[in-house]
Amino acid sequence: MSKVGEMTTKKYIEDLQLKLGNNNVRNNLVRKYYVPDLPLKNKKNVKFIFVLESPHIDEIWYDISSRENKKTLKERYPAAGLTGLLMTAELAQNNCIEIDGLNFSPLGTLLSNTIDNKTRLDEFGIINISNIPLQAGPYIKKKKRKSFIKSLKRIRNSAKRKYSILKLQKETDKETYEALKDHFLSRLSDYNDNAIVIPCGRIALNFVKKENVSIPEVFDSEELIVKHPTNREEWGWTLPQEVVDLINPKTGKKK
Repeated sequence: MSKVGEMTTKKYIEDLQLKLGNNNVRNNLVRKYYVPDLPLKNKKNVKFIFVLESPHIDEIWYDISSRENKKTLKERYPAAGLTGLLMTAELAQNNCIEIDGLNFSPLGTLLSNTIDNKTRLDEFGIINISNIPLQAGPYIKKKKRKSFIKSLKRIRNSAKRKYSILKLQKETDKETYEALKDHFLSRLSDYNDNAIVIPCGRIALNFVKKENVSIPEVFDSEELIVKHPTNREEWGWTLPQEVVDLINPKTGKKK
């Protein structure tokens, strides 16, 4: 990892390919489905980092029903679909960011553009545990990549249960996990060391705790968890008051 400056997305992709062993199948998959972290530049200015799991299908394809057509590929950013819309709404509701109603967009889309620091958007970053999908849904031509996609799925399923990543049985899964973990920690080091890391969802929380990533003490409570914005158990996304206070200690939650 270069200490001179941030790596470009191309270099991040090459770095992950190298960590995964320079296999042609995996190399092509990484190149085609990689979604970068945000912001793309000036990560050292970020004060709050939302940690998500991995890219979702609506962050990769414009038209899910016709994803065989390469023209439906979108410019990819994390939290650029439904997840990002829910995040923008909740942050604005809690006075954490200032958004003009006419410019209401997914958080990832907002962070990918030139940011006006008056909105506080420049204070936020988004990083995925994995820059390629851990779920099979976004991938096409799955048969060619069946073994690797299944490995990603097993890693994701194991991460749902606290610390069970340690219990991966297959050697290939352990190697894939180590590659993803090393790549994540390398990318995280591009952000400000003092930035507050906020894991969203059980998978992200279990991962950062297992890898001893520094997170606020409020997460020491077994009962406190920031749910993933597209959690299937409930509609919407609500930040716990303890987390709102971390981001916005002066004004607090909007009533």
